[in-house]
Amino acid sequence: MDLTAFIPTTTGEHLFQVIIRDHIGLSSLVHLQASPLLRVGGRTDDLSEYFVGVSALNILARVVKKAERVRSDEQETLHQSSLVSYIQKTLGIPHVSGSDAVDRLASLSLKAAADSKRAIRDAVKNAVLNGQRELACYICGGLLTKSNDALPENKIEYEHLWPSSFGGNSIPDNLLPACGTCNRAKGHMMLWQSAHVSSFVLKPSPSEEEWKTIRRNEKIAKHAQAIFGHACHNKTSLKQAALALGPIGMTSVYSADAEDAIDFFNFEFR
Repeated sequence: MDLTAFIPTTTGEHLFQVIIRDHIGLSSLVHLQASPLLRVGGRTDDLSEYFVGVSALNILARVVKKAERVRSDEQETLHQSSLVSYIQKTLGIPHVSGSDAVDRLASLSLKAAADSKRAIRDAVKNAVLNGQRELACYICGGLLTKSNDALPENKIEYEHLWPSSFGGNSIPDNLLPACGTCNRAKGHMMLWQSAHVSSFVLKPSPSEEEWKTIRRNEKIAKHAQAIFGHACHNKTSLKQAALALGPIGMTSVYSADAEDAIDFFNFEFR
């Protein structure tokens, strides 16, 4: 799967794609899939996508946070050169003669830092609601209402598909209604690779109580994996993919392969 095939709508998503295309390389996934390290275990494709994704997200997170520091500590005329120096010296990304890839990475990182953590305007919230007063949480499907008298768990929150802290613009194309529980559980997760995907392994055919040990944020990560995969395969935005797939049933969890142990890559929702 081409991890850059989705349509980006935020600065952070553009930055993710630039890191893979210009610096990690689109062929890296193929090279990993052919690696002897991943030929055993039956998780070649999943782990290849994991390693490429987590590498890109690590670079993205570090360069955005460095850009935030540069923007707050240095004169504006020094921002670009300071970040270029960081990219070359600390991240080990060299300047290639005739290429502006490093400068482009620095500029986009500064823009992502500038676009991060911006408040959601009322007009944007109204655009997300589209005239509706009751909606479903896009993750768990729980009923949400705009009513001021609603219980806390039923109040509408606005969840950034690409997190606000890493270049996720507060725009309608990056926001969907979510319950507070799911919004908090997702936290600053950029893509499924930045979640705790190795935090549990259950024996085959687990009991109902054992299934319950898979936490909400791990289920949300699985949902995020499905959204990202759908967006890449169909060349859509993450929001379009999330709406196409719909919410998940938090308790309707099954094994994909009943003979195998249950890990992040061997459970699904029905």
